[in-house]
Amino acid sequence: MFCNICGAQLQINSKFCTNCGNKLEETTNYNYMHRKQQAGQGEAIASIVLGLIAFTLPIPILDLIIGIAGLVLAYLAKKKGREGIATAGLVISIIGTMAAMIFTFYFLIGQPLV
Repeated sequence: MFCNICGAQLQINSKFCTNCGNKLEETTNYNYMHRKQQAGQGEAIASIVLGLIAFTLPIPILDLIIGIAGLVLAYLAKKKGREGIATAGLVISIIGTMAAMIFTFYFLIGQPLV
């Protein structure tokens, strides 16, 4: 059984958390585990979307900023434990950021891409 506030592991019939003093309910184990499973999912999905936008956005410098934001969100999602989808977001954001860097470089030096 886990506390739904601090996540401390508790004895099965505990009425209060020994770590933070929270009053426990019957569904405490489910609530904590469900919240832990959902952590980082939004950041991971946002990193995929930002990576794709950075890859397709034809606006120099802005697409580079969006790609870097995707990288940061993928890193945060990986820290929260979303390994699979966060890795996909990281890869897509890296590709989008690299494409944005190339596009921005060619735009700044005034050379055509072809």
